[in-house]
Amino acid sequence: MNVFYFQRRPREGSNFSLEFHFESVRELLKGRLESTVIEAPVKSNGLIPRLRIMLHAWKHRHGDVLHNTGDNHFTNFLLPRAKNVLTVLDCGLLTNRSPLKRAIL
Repeated sequence: MNVFYFQRRPREGSNFSLEFHFESVRELLKGRLESTVIEAPVKSNGLIPRLRIMLHAWKHRHGDVLHNTGDNHFTNFLLPRAKNVLTVLDCGLLTNRSPLKRAIL
């Protein structure tokens, strides 16, 4: 079984700790599962970059399990539901959003 891990593009000096945790998970599962890391081609800022990230994820949807591990949760809209796993570790961003953004998230 091959698990594709969809991760955000790292930003210099910040917010990449979650990906290190999943690196440890992949190491623990080595020998039991194949792992492929799919890193977003751009940083998740604005509509056009997010559309590029969604298209990139769609092009890489051929793993047995598609695990979204970063803040690119919006990619799940284009991924097959039957193979899709989403990890959400922090819902704090919902508190500082407009009602429309909160509903979308």
